[in-house]
Amino acid sequence: MASFTMTTFLCVAVLIGITLVSGASIPFCQGTCPSGWHSNIGRCFKYVATKTHWADAERKCQNLGGHLPSVHSQEEDQFLKTLFKSLTNRDDPFWLGLAIMVSFSMSALLCGVVFSGIALVPQVAAMELCQGGCPPGWKSLNGRCFKYIAGSKDWATAEKTCRDNGGTLASVHSAEEHESVKQAYRALSGKDDSFWVGLSDCQKEGLWLWSDGSVFTFQKWNPRQPDNWHNDEDCVHTNVGGPKDWNDLSCSASQPFLCQTVA
Repeated sequence: MASFTMTTFLCVAVLIGITLVSGASIPFCQGTCPSGWHSNIGRCFKYVATKTHWADAERKCQNLGGHLPSVHSQEEDQFLKTLFKSLTNRDDPFWLGLAIMVSFSMSALLCGVVFSGIALVPQVAAMELCQGGCPPGWKSLNGRCFKYIAGSKDWATAEKTCRDNGGTLASVHSAEEHESVKQAYRALSGKDDSFWVGLSDCQKEGLWLWSDGSVFTFQKWNPRQPDNWHNDEDCVHTNVGGPKDWNDLSCSASQPFLCQTVA
């Protein structure tokens, strides 16, 4: 389906609502969605009946506080199709947040995410949002846009800082993305210490969710992790210890962090 095709679409956003003692609003964990959005599996979805092209659909989702949905597994693909049908009573095509620029060599430019190989119908064309590259102040690496903001913050404040800058804490959905995120952090910060990513189970113990609304489909824990030490470890940092993988940590701990956004 070409990017200039006019069709309806879904937007996806994360849960909102909890206020910390510090006054920072964390857009996650409370379990509520904005008015007019539907909650499902820790994410918020909104159907927009207006038919439009891909770039405008993504802009409209961003203006509403979300993005076009991303897909990282066959199960997630089926879930989105079932959800769309339940909200619309139709089985029509709808936009996803995947855009591919294709040449005769089948090379691809992805708008902000690295995706795993699953059976999807891509939007094969040169999208306006892809052509612009990363926003000012963001750096492109391996098909995603990253921004390092100096200083250490608790998880919620780090996430809010990323959102104030137009992104979220970085998410990881494959071994390649795991290495790419660490590479981006080292390149931008000049450091090789641990840092926050956007993974948390603060809504429900053991229900791991990414702050960008994507589904938890890949894990890279350090040995014997996660352990929820003292029942107070609901957020995740990476690049930890010898293995340089994930560890759960108290969300109130101060850590450096890495933001990501779409191109």
